[in-house]
Amino acid sequence: PYTLPALQQALGALGLRNAAQPAASHELRLLPLPCLAVIQPEGRRPAGGTGAPSPVTHRLALLLRCEAQAVLCIREGEQQPRRMALAEFEREYAGMVLL
Repeated sequence: PYTLPALQQALGALGLRNAAQPAASHELRLLPLPCLAVIQPEGRRPAGGTGAPSPVTHRLALLLRCEAQAVLCIREGEQQPRRMALAEFEREYAGMVLL
């Protein structure tokens, strides 16, 4: 997991275009693919709920294909593409892509 600014900096260092762009899930099929979808952040508080929360971190999914009702993606840590119903993908999608 990485912070969004760290992801953008890493992509830029590799010479890749790294424009973060908001996109509703129903708009994903209109984007140039493949692209990276930002998955919900996993900010956590220390045990007991006291103290400052840890930095908000993000996961990524490589979108390979997007259709009206489904996406084909490779989520971080997975080896094989996975077909997911759009409704299932929406539960973890953060509403932003990196193009």
